Amino acid sequence: MTIAIRRAVPGECEALSDLALRSKAHWGYDANFLAACRAELTVEPGDVQRLRVTVAEESGEIVGFYALRGGPPDGELSFLFVEPARIGAGIGRMLWQDCVATAARIGLSRIRIESDPFAEGFYAAMSATRVGDVPSQSIPDRRLPLLSFDMGQVPIELRPVEDLATDIEAVLADLRRVLAALVPGVVVEHIGATSMPDGLTKGDVDVNLRVDHNRFDQVVATLSIRLDVAQPQNWTATYASFSDTSRGVPVGIQVTVIGSDEDFLVELRDLMRVDPELRHRYDAIKQANAPAGRDAYWHAKHDFLRRVRER
Repeated sequence: MTIAIRRAVPGECEALSDLALRSKAHWGYDANFLAACRAELTVEPGDVQRLRVTVAEESGEIVGFYALRGGPPDGELSFLFVEPARIGAGIGRMLWQDCVATAARIGLSRIRIESDPFAEGFYAAMSATRVGDVPSQSIPDRRLPLLSFDMGQVPIELRPVEDLATDIEAVLADLRRVLAALVPGVVVEHIGATSMPDGLTKGDVDVNLRVDHNRFDQVVATLSIRLDVAQPQNWTATYASFSDTSRGVPVGIQVTVIGSDEDFLVELRDLMRVDPELRHRYDAIKQANAPAGRDAYWHAKHDFLRRVRER
């Protein structure tokens, strides 16, 4: 049978919660133990979007699911369960591979995993590394393995910008509407690969909010309440970044003070738009480094764009 991977819908929460309990029971836990875990293993309707709940479906029946929370740089695997009768059939691996692909698309550097002891071997086989242990949220005095999966060497998948044009326009229209309500009067500039007339992208949309210095702190404070903070280690007094991965296309939001050292993104976009040869060289750099993973890909892109700005 063919396994289809798709996003969950809120009406499936009860079925997913029941599946999680059945899957947990597969390891021989007794009724009292499972009752103590019930709240932790319950999927609520509000979780579906927030946690990016994704299901594996076979012949119309859900046979497994996972949930991935968080935004760049770090995410967390909140659930990964397979129907007991289908454990060992490769469904867990399929779900994990989709989880990693999602993490790459939204720009995560690491995935944190609080594992059941019986599942630790599976995650180790998927190249996650044990980094410690954490207390159980359900069982007093019980500790769970803590693992981490480094996204640094996961290959980047590139797609033609043209293939995403309809989705990009829809996301931008909705994002501009939302931002107009949150930070009125701020212009939303579409930047990055998806703002080009052609070329390759890993599938995310970037925008730049350019603000006066006297509005910067207020805009950053407002966005911090509604969006995930992204790459806080790179923030300065005139630059901040956020992510919104609740949409079909991941969004990165860069806030810069007009006239600051970081306020070059729109100028760089305009330079790339009018120079096809420059865009093609940039795409060649992406293609050459995408198979090596996020770290090599990011460093190669950063070096190329730095040289473009300096020329």
